[in-house]
Amino acid sequence: MAGELQAQIERLKHKTQLLFDRYSLIVARKNEADAEIVELEATIESQKKEIAELKRQIEYMKFATAVAPTREAVEHSRAVLSKLVREITKCINDLNQ
Repeated sequence: MAGELQAQIERLKHKTQLLFDRYSLIVARKNEADAEIVELEATIESQKKEIAELKRQIEYMKFATAVAPTREAVEHSRAVLSKLVREITKCINDLNQ
């Protein structure tokens, strides 16, 4: 009877040790997973900031593109300016005579 009780106690000790080892492993894995979660959350925040910055740059580029004159508009402006310069030159010459 005492031998049988001792055997049961040894089996319980063995099972308890197994449970403790498994629990320790699970706790270690959980701690690793928690650390990875914190790291990934930081990465997500960084990427959100980068996305916001890139979206802002896209908006600036869209605005710059919309404001940028077309080739025809530039040529027309140059023609108008050339005409005005010629007229001013003509007026100056008339004043000098």
